[in-house]
Amino acid sequence: MVHPLMTFILRTLRSFSFLLVSLAAWLATSGTAWAQRGVTPPAAKEYVMQYILIILTVGLVLMLVLRPVGRNKEIKPKLDD
Repeated sequence: MVHPLMTFILRTLRSFSFLLVSLAAWLATSGTAWAQRGVTPPAAKEYVMQYILIILTVGLVLMLVLRPVGRNKEIKPKLDD
């Protein structure tokens, strides 16, 4: 049987890798748009890092709140006489 902590770590890494691939794809498309002739690239904005941190924080919170419990068996309620 796989340890629950290991399962959580693997599930988190899988989600994190999906976020990294999505971010890389998004950044790759912006580079293509900036390569057009006659278009000057926009100045670097100071708030981009703040948005990235907020998006990552929201994603992490959603991962923690919405993750399945992962129990293999149901918990039987204790019956008192």
